Amino acid sequence: MSKAFDKVNHYALFLKLMERHVPVCLINLLANWYENVFISVRWGQSLSKLVRLTTGVRQGGVLSPVLFAVYVNDIITRVESSGYGCEIAGNCVGILMYADDLLLISATCNGLSRLIEICEQEMAWLDMQFNARKSCMVGRGPRHNKECADILLNGVPLIRGRTFKYLGILFEVGRKFKVSLAAKRMKFLRTFNYIHGCVGAQLLLCSACQSYSTG
Repeated sequence: MSKAFDKVNHYALFLKLMERHVPVCLINLLANWYENVFISVRWGQSLSKLVRLTTGVRQGGVLSPVLFAVYVNDIITRVESSGYGCEIAGNCVGILMYADDLLLISATCNGLSRLIEICEQEMAWLDMQFNARKSCMVGRGPRHNKECADILLNGVPLIRGRTFKYLGILFEVGRKFKVSLAAKRMKFLRTFNYIHGCVGAQLLLCSACQSYSTG
C-alpha cells in the first residue's frame, strides 16, 4: 500500500469500529485524540506554525497497528469469500497480509486479476491505493513461463519477474518455490569480516602493548 499508515481516514476507521460494536466511549476518546494532533517543521532553530493532521494513525503508537488491522480487515474477508484463491488444506487462501504488505495467491491469471479488482474496490472506499511500482507478479509450477494477458494494478501493467521480496525475505519462483539466502549470507559474511577485522586489530594492539610493558 502507498503511505498506508499516513492515509487512514479517521471517519472510515470510526465506522469500522462501530460495526465491531466497540464501546461509544472508546470511539469518542479516539475521535478526540486524533482531532487534536498537530505537527510543526523544524528548520535550524525555527519552527513552523502548527498544522492539524486530519488523516493517519500515529507512527510508533502501541494502538496504531491494531487500528490499522481493523481498518483494512475487510480486504481479507472479501478476498477469502470470493473463491478465487488457492485451496490449501481444504481452505481457500487468496491473501496473506502483514501491515501494509499484501501477497495475493491464485491458480489462474484471471483469478489473480479478479482478486486485484476486489482489493482496488475496497481500497477506493478506504481512500487509499496500492503502489504499482513496488508490486510485481510471479508464476510458479510447470507453466510458470507461459505468457498471459497483462494484469493491471491502478491501470498499470504489473511487472512479471522470477523473484520477489516479502517482509524482507527474497523468494525465487519458477518450477519450484524456494527462499533465496544469497543476499542474507553475503550480508552476514560482510558484517563478520568487518567485526573480525576490528577485533583482530585490537588483539594485535593489546599484544603489542603487553610486550612493550614486559620489555
